[in-house]
Amino acid sequence: MTARSLRSAVAGAAAARLAYRALRARPPGDAQPWTRTNHRGEPVTLLEGPAAAIGGVAGALAAGAGRDGLAVVIAGAGAAAFGTYDDLYGNDGSRGFRGHLGALRKGELTTGAVKLAGIGATGLAAALAAGTDSDGGGALADTVINAALIAGGANLLNL
Repeated sequence: MTARSLRSAVAGAAAARLAYRALRARPPGDAQPWTRTNHRGEPVTLLEGPAAAIGGVAGALAAGAGRDGLAVVIAGAGAAAFGTYDDLYGNDGSRGFRGHLGALRKGELTTGAVKLAGIGATGLAAALAAGTDSDGGGALADTVINAALIAGGANLLNL
């Protein structure tokens, strides 16, 4: 493990832990929107998601990896922002990729659809920030593929 990797990991873990403590002490707005009931009927908090995102962004910043680090910051911040929006303001009517696209076909814009589009846009922004190693001929294809991979990974982590 390199010194930069170790610095990044320590900074990310410390930032996530501090963010979680701060968020638990003072949840943005009110504690109620950040609490859900799990499948066993137990209350769970949604505050781990923003805390993990803060840790990931802090780790990327600590690594100082240039364009790649900037791409991680963009993707992480975008996924956190749109995931939080969906968690706080979403309804239970439409769930999953299929449910949100089905609602769109009916003319209903769900918070999940906004999240999918927003994470897609931040995936594209991250892919553009990272750039490509292509000699120019496949640069557009590389950017589109990278954007899809980044957005897909962010959506997967958001689950």
